[in-house]
Formats: sequence, C-alpha cells, structure tokens
Amino acid sequence: MKKSLLFYCVWLFSLGTAYAQTPLPTAALDLTLQSTYSAQTIRSGVAYNPDQKLYYSVTPNSSNYLIETFNAAGVSKAKVSAGFDYAGVWWNPNTRQLEGNGSFFGGIWVQNLDANAYPLSSGRNDIPNTMGPYFFSSAQYDWMADEIIHYYEGNIYRYKRATHEPVGTVSVTGLPVPTEDVHNAFIAYTGLPGYEIGLYNEQEKVLYYVNKATGAYAGSSQLPVNTPSVSLFNLGFANGRLWVFDDATLRWNGYKVMCTATSGEITATACERYTSPSGKHTWTESGTYQDQLTNAAGCDSLLTIRLTIKKPTAATFTEVACSRYVWRGKTYTQSGTYRDTIPNAAGCDSVMTLNLTITQPTASTTTIAACGAYDWMGTTYTESGTYQTTIPNRAGCDSLMTLKLTIHQPTASTLAMTACGAYAWRGKTYEESGTYRDTIPNAAGCDSVLTLNLTITQPTAATFQATACEQYEWQGQVYTSGGTYRDTIPNGAGCDSIMTLELTLLQPTASTTQITSCTRYEWQGTAYTESGTYQATIPNAAGCDSVMTLELTMNQPTTSAATVTTCEAYEWRGTTYEASGTYRDTIPNIAGCDSVMTLTLTITQPTASTATIAACGAYDWMGTTYTESGTYQTAIPNAAGCDSAMTLKLTVTTVDTSVTVEGGTLTSNAANATYQWVDVAQNYLPIEGATAQQFTPEASGTYAVIVTQGECSDTSSHLSVVVTGVADRLLATHCKAYPNPTAGDVTLSLGQTYRQVEVRVRNTMGQIVAVMRADATAEVQVPLPGAAGLYIVEVQANEQRTQLKVVKR
Repeated sequence: MKKSLLFYCVWLFSLGTAYAQTPLPTAALDLTLQSTYSAQTIRSGVAYNPDQKLYYSVTPNSSNYLIETFNAAGVSKAKVSAGFDYAGVWWNPNTRQLEGNGSFFGGIWVQNLDANAYPLSSGRNDIPNTMGPYFFSSAQYDWMADEIIHYYEGNIYRYKRATHEPVGTVSVTGLPVPTEDVHNAFIAYTGLPGYEIGLYNEQEKVLYYVNKATGAYAGSSQLPVNTPSVSLFNLGFANGRLWVFDDATLRWNGYKVMCTATSGEITATACERYTSPSGKHTWTESGTYQDQLTNAAGCDSLLTIRLTIKKPTAATFTEVACSRYVWRGKTYTQSGTYRDTIPNAAGCDSVMTLNLTITQPTASTTTIAACGAYDWMGTTYTESGTYQTTIPNRAGCDSLMTLKLTIHQPTASTLAMTACGAYAWRGKTYEESGTYRDTIPNAAGCDSVLTLNLTITQPTAATFQATACEQYEWQGQVYTSGGTYRDTIPNGAGCDSIMTLELTLLQPTASTTQITSCTRYEWQGTAYTESGTYQATIPNAAGCDSVMTLELTMNQPTTSAATVTTCEAYEWRGTTYEASGTYRDTIPNIAGCDSVMTLTLTITQPTASTATIAACGAYDWMGTTYTESGTYQTAIPNAAGCDSAMTLKLTVTTVDTSVTVEGGTLTSNAANATYQWVDVAQNYLPIEGATAQQFTPEASGTYAVIVTQGECSDTSSHLSVVVTGVADRLLATHCKAYPNPTAGDVTLSLGQTYRQVEVRVRNTMGQIVAVMRADATAEVQVPLPGAAGLYIVEVQANEQRTQLKVVKR
C-alpha cells in the first residue's frame, strides 16, 4: 500500500535519499516541546521518529533516567523511566529503533517501544562498556555510513555502529572562532553533503557546519539572541532543528536551521486532461511528468507524476426494425438518429449513436389463371380458389400474400390425311407417312393436343439454286425479287413433279444512320467533330452498291464556375464543406455530355478580440461613453461577414479635483496623488515648491491645483484667495461695491481717502479685463467690460489689499 505524499517525503529524508539546500543563515524558533517533568531539569538530547512523527527527550545522571514522548505539535504524550543513562539519543532509520550512547555506563542502548512507538522501561545494551572520547560526550548517528560520531576538543571521532571500532579522526579547521569556544560534549549530524557536522557556540548562539570528511568549516546558522543558555547537556539535533532546553520553562526550543527539499511520486488517472497539484501545468497525454511544489518545511518538493490520460469513446449502431425498436430503455416508433451518453470502461463519456430505420408490414394480391395445376409458395393447387400465406418482406416485416386462382382443363383432337409427296400442317411440311402431334392453346387457354395420322405418296422434285443481281429469268418468267419459286408438272407416278427455284436476288442497298455524339465520332475510318450529313458507298455482301448515310449531331461538353464566400460552412451538391478550396463535380448536361462544375470556396471564420483600456474619467467605445470600470461586450460583422465578438476590459480612473478652503489654506481632497498648485492669473504657471496636498498662498490671487493619480491628471476649479494683514483688514472692512449686482459699471467706496489706489478686474478665468489707477481718492468708478457673469475686483490702496465679488447682469 502506498504512503501519503507527506509521509513519503519524510521517509526519504530519514533514509538520506532526499536532496537538500544549504543551511539557513538565520535560524528561527518554529516548534517547542513542553516537558511535564518539573523535578529534573537536565536533558541530554532529542530524537525524531518520522514514521509516527514523534519526538523523544532523554535525561542523564538521574536516578530514574527519565524519557518523555511528544507528538508533532510538541505536546507530551507519554513519560517513563528509560532504564539507561543517556548522554546522546537518535532515531536509527535503518533499523527503525530509538538508540543512544551511554553517559556513566557507556555502550549503545536500544530502547524497547510499544505498538504506538512509545518507549517502555526496558531495552538492551548492544555494545556495553564502550565509551566515546569524553565521559559526557553526546554522540550522534550517521545513518548513511552506519557510524557513531563524537566531537571533543577540536576533533571529530567516528566509530562503526555494529562494533564500535574506530573508523577515523579528523581535525576541525577554519572555524571563525577557536575550537575551544564550541560546546565540547555536543555534536549534530545533519546529513547535508558538505555540511554533515554541526558544532554549537553557546556564547555567540551560532551553529557551525563542518565537512565530515575534511573537517573544514562550511557555514553557519545564527540563532536568536534570546536563545536559552546551556551547560553540559541541554542540546539536541533532530528533524532539521537545533534543540535547546530552557531550564526556566522546562521546554525544548526547536530552531529550524536547514531547509530540506524532498521528492515524491504519485500515480494519477484522468479523463482527457489533468492539472498538476501546483496548478502550473495541464497535460493531455499519458506520460511521466514532474511538478514542483513547496513542502511543509517551505522548501522545494519535486513531485513525479505517472499519468494515464483516458479518452472518451463513440460507437454507432445501424438498425432496421419492424414497427418499433427498443434501445437503451426507450421505445422508438419512427426512423431517425438517436444518441445516448454513458461512462465507458475508462470512466470517460461514451457517445452511442443509433441510426434507426422503422419499416412497416405489407400486403399483396395475385390473380392467376392456370391449366390443370399451379405451384405457389411451395404448394401445388389443382382447384380454383383464394389462398393466403405470410412471409417476411424486404424490411423484415410480415408480408400477407393472397392468390386468387382459376384452374382450366386441356383438350384433344385427331385428323387422318393422305397426300402426294408432302403435306403441310400447322406451319410444317411433312414428307413421310406417320403420326404427328402439335399443341396449341384452346379457348380456355389450356393445351389442345392435335394428332395427324398422315400417309404420303411420293412426287418427284428438282431444286435449282440461283443468285443474281437485281433480276432473274426462269421458266419464261422474269423475277425481280429473291425467293423460292415452284412450278409443278405431273410425274410418271401421277404425282406432281415439283420444280423449285431457290432464287437469291441481290440489290444495291442504302441505309441511314442517325447519331448524336459528344465532341467527336468515328465512322467508316473517318473522325468527325462537327454536326452534318455524311455518305459512303461500299460493296454490299451481294456485290452490289451499298450507299450509307450518316446524319450526325455533335454535342459539346459544358463548364460552369461559381465563386462563393461564406461563414464557417457551405453545402454544395449534397456535401458540406468547412475548409476553403476549389471543388469540382461532373454531371450530364442537357445534351448528355459532361458538365464540369467548379466551386471556388472561401470559408471565413467568426473572430474575437479583447481590448484592455485604462481611461481617465470616461471612455468612448463603439458609440457609447462608459464612466465606470467593467467588462463590456458587443458583436459586429467582421471583414469576412462573420460575427466579430469584441470585449472591452475597462478601468476608469476618476480624479477627485475638489478643494477645501479653510482660512488661507487650500487642501486637495484627492488622496494618494501628486499635486501641482498653479497661478491661474499667470496662465496656469506652476508655483515652485507647491507640490503638497495643502497650499497656503503668500499673496492674494486665483489658484488651482493639477491632481495626478496614476496615468490620469485633472485640474480643479479656480479658487480666489485674498491674503490679508492687519492693515488689509481695515481696507477689507470699509471697502464696498455698489450697485451689486450691476448692469454696467460699479462704484467702489474705500471708506477713507488713500494716497494711491489701483483696481484690477478679473473674470472667472483669472484674466485681467480692466485696470484703474487713482490718486488721493476715497471712491473709484470701475468699468466691467465683457459679458454678464461673476467678476473679481482686486483693490490695492497704499499698502493694503482686498478683493470683492461683483455680479454683472
């Protein structure tokens, strides 16, 4: 039975057949194992069982040698006395065993497990009385080489798992720190090629990676600065994590230090097409494919898919039935084509088509008159009457046949005759005596048997044969036509002596032949290609002239051509064509000659197009203005005359150009935009540095803001701003315009006499339409040129400024 994909990936890693990326430069805490032992705080390692996804924690130097089991979520599930003093612990994937090396007692201990893979309080010591290089050395297991490995004082020690015989020692080189700075009793085995050995620097919270074969430094993983401190033990390595025990919380903290890529294989069957688990691929043919996923560890997972694509099927049945036909649970009484769809053996659709012909029973009546007897349908009838039988007709239905029979009887007569030489009877001449019979129909239509009893006396006879052209003279008579001629004279016996002339007269002959032919006709060795009357003279068989006349009508073949352009398909001469091309058919024309018909066919196709448009404010398309984003469709004839389906995917961006005026500050209400404030009176001159959402003018005037959002820009309405100081407020308080509204000019009352007065009039576009200047005055007459509307009157008196709004009717 196949394991699930997740199980399969972990299993490959356990056997060392997975492939891995480089270690993670920065390790992160991603799993904790919360211990329920409170009295004992020293832990000597963690092991991981990938088959049941269980973690095991062991303790050294205690009276009961505690061992605790956790599930994949880090929850404690069982705890028991191990019966052994563990210094290091690991899971052996080759034997599916929980193992470890001893602390005080030495040896390699194999822990007994129950059916749930929970440890029991028993085990066995495979290699007793064996120690590593250091009394408290926490060993690890290299499952690929089947070796026990230790680290002590800058060296890596390797031993055979089966015998504990030394394999070799290699010195660690190239560490960023002195070797005495790494934990002296701890070693991690990662299984990553080139990064197999892990050594821990407690001070810097760094796990260094070392090449097992050379001892050379290969890289590192930095743990968080708040990683708990450890002493002699309290470290472990399992399932790609460095485990650090926190004495304060009685919790193992698992820091993910490497990313293991995995591979897996599944078998899939689909109908017509299959989409890969990642959604990146769609396949329509059977085969072996690969898909790349991200596994639970966040690394690449290469999935091999052995794919079988099954196909839908179709079957057609042709049936002829009498009156009705039952098919697929339905009864059909009319001819036609019927279909049904069922799953085939592959699980795909099987389309079944029935071409059904319904035939009907028939009946016929035959009226027969016969003589004596009549055989009908295998039976001989000798009496008149009406008879019936039933047989299958051509359609397989009953055919009721009726015979109306009349039986007539034959007759007989005898004649005795004596003749001289010969006797002619019933169209025959008899020259010998004898009895002769002949059968003729009687009045009833039956045989009438006539019998002649003949006695012949012999005359004499002579026969002459002659052949002549046109005429012949015999016995004093001229004959102009061939034939047998006789002359009779008495012979010595008293009978006639008959002289017979067998005359063949040969005549000149003439014949006319009427022929209608196509293109050409060959006659008497000559080929004729035109209609007309032709003659030839040849000797006939008698040696006389034979004049032959040929009346010849010559017909010609015809041709016709048609050029057709149509959409998708065209039916011509009983055939439906779906592809462009030149097609021909030949039929007899009215003259009986070939008529070659040529069709030049152009098949055009419907089309479809999609336009993706981003517009500002609105967009005109196909005669309609759209102001909202959305997908719109229409159909028009294309150049080929077929439907053209047009789709518009429209995104409309509307720029908010409203402005809030508060005090002397202008604020654009558009968010997430860029801004450019402009001076309307200066022909929309951009104000330098005024590119914020808010703008406080330093001088009175008419302003606007250009708002840009994405690709769209729009300009706000004009905003007139008066900047006033303390002195300005005096002028603003007393300056009045009247009449307002006005039909023409307006009078400005300044409230007091000013030394110098200048008045400017602007229209709503910010354009100056009038300028007035006066000295030592308290009142100014101001013209309002132009059309009716709103005008802004700007007043500067001495150093004071103000503005008024005036309406012209």
